[in-house]
Amino acid sequence: MEHGGSDPLDAALRALGEALQAADGPPSDVVSQAKAIFTWRTIDAELAELTFDSIVDGELAGVRGAQAARTVTFETAAVVIDLEIAAAGDGFDLTGTMMPSADATLASQRSDGTETAIAIDDLGRFRVLGAPAGTLRFVVRAGQGTRVVTDWFGL
Repeated sequence: MEHGGSDPLDAALRALGEALQAADGPPSDVVSQAKAIFTWRTIDAELAELTFDSIVDGELAGVRGAQAARTVTFETAAVVIDLEIAAAGDGFDLTGTMMPSADATLASQRSDGTETAIAIDDLGRFRVLGAPAGTLRFVVRAGQGTRVVTDWFGL
């Protein structure tokens, strides 16, 4: 018996498959990660590598109890960013320094691509209050078209 695609069962299975696909699209975290990966199309930026994370490298790694602030450091040959992340209500307070900071701008970038400028003082210090939980990275723009981005990290 030849089914040539006109079998009612085949049609019903196809319709069911289409309905399930429409109702159950990809998970939102998969979509946000795909968008984050897409930002790598501008790979001309230098990557500031995560060189220290107190969650992994700190003395208290794996110890439960009072939650201390997390500290992280990102480095390239051109830029160093030291950051302290502290829980604050429903969000996080970020306090840090960027060196060198002369003629440079700093922004945070979310995995959805939105960027928020961060003010830096003359000593390279910056502070962000009440940052929402999620995945982000820093984007540094300096003279001569230099662009540095940090690894993605979670709050």
